[in-house]
Amino acid sequence: MLAPTFPFTQTVGALCGYFLGAILPPDDDTEALKDTGLWRVIYGYFPFLLYAIFLLLHLTIVKEDSIKFLLSKRRYDEARIAVCRMYKEASDERGQTLVMERLEKTFGKDSSGLTFKDAMVNPQYRTATWVNIGYMIFHELTGNNVILLYSNILFASMNQSGLSSISPREGTYLVGIANTVASIISIQVLRTFGRKSLVVVGHILMALSHITIGIMNNNQHDNGVIIMILVFVFFYQNTSGPVAWLYAAETAIDSGMGIILFTLWITVFALTLISPIIMSPESLGPSPVFFMFGVLSMFGALYCYIVLKETKGLTDKEKKSLFLPKRYRIAQ
Repeated sequence: MLAPTFPFTQTVGALCGYFLGAILPPDDDTEALKDTGLWRVIYGYFPFLLYAIFLLLHLTIVKEDSIKFLLSKRRYDEARIAVCRMYKEASDERGQTLVMERLEKTFGKDSSGLTFKDAMVNPQYRTATWVNIGYMIFHELTGNNVILLYSNILFASMNQSGLSSISPREGTYLVGIANTVASIISIQVLRTFGRKSLVVVGHILMALSHITIGIMNNNQHDNGVIIMILVFVFFYQNTSGPVAWLYAAETAIDSGMGIILFTLWITVFALTLISPIIMSPESLGPSPVFFMFGVLSMFGALYCYIVLKETKGLTDKEKKSLFLPKRYRIAQ
């Protein structure tokens, strides 16, 4: 139920980071940047204060483990306390028992004891792992991290040429605010529409956004480029942006999640290294790169349409069984 709030908390954290950067001297004032001691606030005081607040909240408010974890470990007394706090109908012992029995029927098996080998080669779990690895690669090949990186370069270029009054820093704030607003909307979107539908439609819309950005850039319609960057951010944050993480958690086992997220960050790292090179006018240049991401996003839509399975309306146990071979489903 609370899963859709995850992307919102991510973007709020990123937005805080953007505005913390506002206390630093201007980007072009190299000497002031060298002399300032404000980095201590950004990398020292503020993070430690934040960690202290969250630790205090964890110790005073979020005292229990998740109900699923407690039930899977047969820690029923603690599970009763957590159920009582979470469910109105669990105000007495009978109500707590009914809720716990209902939840146990919908929860999948505890997979915390399974290994990476199980996730990769065991026929019960490997399909879900490999499907999500493929999806996670296509998810990153939508170019979200690249477009966010390029937006700063774009705002700087337009500002220097006099084509735009928006500074690179203001452009970063604009993208961060758009990202946060989109993530607020995504909370309801994720509750309303199915995962697969959102992903397929989202990849198509992001592909069209990339192609439009490339065309606008070729024709030097800079305001159009800015608008389409914000449109892309909106599409991403309401479709594959949050769904990729949720879908992997819903369908893969715990050790598989580790492999899937490792794939995500390796892909991000590779794109971070490659993108500045291919974005350079001496290499491919911005427009061809956006066209390339548009084509890759179309392939991502096709992959998701063929391979992914819908999870909307399914219990946790049913989601974990989506990619099980038929013989194992019958055995269950």
